[in-house]
Amino acid sequence: MTVSLASPALAQEDTVPPDEVVSTLSGATTSILSTTTTKPPECKDLLPLSVVFVGTVIGTAGTTARFAVAQIRQGELPATRVSVEYPDDIRFVKEGSQYVVGAALDPATNVLISKVRPSPDQPDDDPCIERDPVYTTNLDGSKVDTGLFSGLSGRGWSVAWAFALPTLIALGLLTVLVLFKRAGTGAFRMSLRGAGAPPRPSPPPAEEPDAPSPVPASSRTPASPGRPPRR
Repeated sequence: MTVSLASPALAQEDTVPPDEVVSTLSGATTSILSTTTTKPPECKDLLPLSVVFVGTVIGTAGTTARFAVAQIRQGELPATRVSVEYPDDIRFVKEGSQYVVGAALDPATNVLISKVRPSPDQPDDDPCIERDPVYTTNLDGSKVDTGLFSGLSGRGWSVAWAFALPTLIALGLLTVLVLFKRAGTGAFRMSLRGAGAPPRPSPPPAEEPDAPSPVPASSRTPASPGRPPRR
């Protein structure tokens, strides 16, 4: 959903009855900041500020934050519900929190756009960072927390579970693999113990001596004649 400024050439969103027109909100003004004050010559790439309002985030979708407008500090809006694009910083805008939103009109998409930190392409010592008014801040003017875990805060156990679940799954799989390995090794050892030593082969039966082969008759030696009997 996109919301643009109240202008005849721009599309409007959430048209409200006359009793809810933003111009009647406390602190509302109708003046738009001058381009010359928000766009110095040395920072010509900065978008001019279009509106500053106080609003509570009532929902986010994609890179869009939906605000319920409580007060307009500068500029004007077409309704009490507006959408602001945060192309790089939507994760830092928390639902239910209230912010001071300085927004500009994106010439490419014709929607309101803002940010909570400088562009990653800008060097830290770029003087245009301090001169850029298109920022979303806390109510006290301090910067929105952009720490590593700031985009995950406020979700309680779901955040912790999101980090813990992959670790628990990996540990569980590792434990199962170790148990399977140990079970396989134990079963193999038990099978070896149950089988015992292999039986020793029995010795071959004793061989009987071969019977002497018969001597052929032709090769026999004739018996010597005995002594003649005495007369």
